[in-house]
Amino acid sequence: MKLTKIPEIYKNINALVDQFYQEFIVVDSHNIQEKILNHSANCTFIMALNAYAQKQVGESELYLENAFNKARDEGRTQIISSGTRATDKAVEAKAENDPEVQTRKIELVEAKYKANLIKSLSIGMQNQKDMLIQISANQRAENKLLTE
Repeated sequence: MKLTKIPEIYKNINALVDQFYQEFIVVDSHNIQEKILNHSANCTFIMALNAYAQKQVGESELYLENAFNKARDEGRTQIISSGTRATDKAVEAKAENDPEVQTRKIELVEAKYKANLIKSLSIGMQNQKDMLIQISANQRAENKLLTE
């Protein structure tokens, strides 16, 4: 996997998470050496993907905050122009129901969901590291016993 493809991979993570699980996390007796050799590169890739996902969450939070502030200002103007007193509660309610705010909330939920999926892969990679170390130690011990 190339680091330059991270934005594209992030966009399609829902479809790719099973593939990544099989490719990066699952270890069987046929691919132990390959997993040991590739672990650092795979872990770096997943960690970079995780960093990108966290960046997307941060951006989504900013977009939501900006949309909410804009909707609140517009709502206050609309309420005042209708001749009604613009209470904080009324302005907040108007902003909460703004379509742009609703869209940004959905985007934030999706960004957090993707970030959690990627974080799970990252945790899996950390757990795999411990397992690979133990398997490697066991193989060395077996080889030592066989050569004695």
